[in-house]
Amino acid sequence: MPDTKIVSNGSSKCIMNEIIFKYIWRLGCMAIIVLALFYLQIMHTWSILVKASMALVNNYGQFQTNLATPGSGLDILPSQVQEMRDILQDNPQIVRYQLSQQLKADEFILQRSVETIWPKTLDSAAKGVFILCSELEQYDQCVEVDRGKEIALVECP
Repeated sequence: MPDTKIVSNGSSKCIMNEIIFKYIWRLGCMAIIVLALFYLQIMHTWSILVKASMALVNNYGQFQTNLATPGSGLDILPSQVQEMRDILQDNPQIVRYQLSQQLKADEFILQRSVETIWPKTLDSAAKGVFILCSELEQYDQCVEVDRGKEIALVECP
């Protein structure tokens, strides 16, 4: 608590007004700083939105072509997910699959594989298991169905 000085006439009203003014001043300065920081972030976000909108307007034909082209945009997926998709396209008999523990541990790979490989479904009871090629030794009781550079599909009993 701040020290209050007693004025010779016994009134501390002047000192209290000074203290209140200091607190209000500090609070006002903090509010201005916070608003400035938010303003900078808002302006940054706004500039990104404007750039994206302008890119869309300038390349609208390409945007429409991409929407109508089957499989467009798959090139941005992780290579493991692309390999899983390719392996399943080459093996249409596999309709349900599961992922090894190592692949399941990577939430990004897990989510993207479920999205990309659909309508084939992730099922913990499936015999087909996607594994990393480095995990093949751990799955020696399984039969290798197909293999890519990083991913292998094995069928386990």
